[in-house]
Amino acid sequence: MSVLLFDMGLPMIIPSLALMAVALVPIVLIEAFVVRSALRTDTKKLISVATANVASTFIGIPATWFLLYVLELASVNAIAATTDRNPWTVLFSVTLGSP
Repeated sequence: MSVLLFDMGLPMIIPSLALMAVALVPIVLIEAFVVRSALRTDTKKLISVATANVASTFIGIPATWFLLYVLELASVNAIAATTDRNPWTVLFSVTLGSP
């Protein structure tokens, strides 16, 4: 595998991070409403819940991308190592390699 292919996913991360930030706002607001109504907490605790939400999202999404990348490399390389090149293995390899 060429070293030049290792940065293929990087252009996709920046737009997804921007969309993730936009989608995070309603999620934090809905969770704050649910936590406040269910647990009857004050605003100070809601701020800590929102901070934890933001931190876990901005750490979790890139970590998930990395783990999925490693899984993709392992699975595609395992399929590429097979000598059987029938249409089903080619389709399976393309399907795993597409995300």
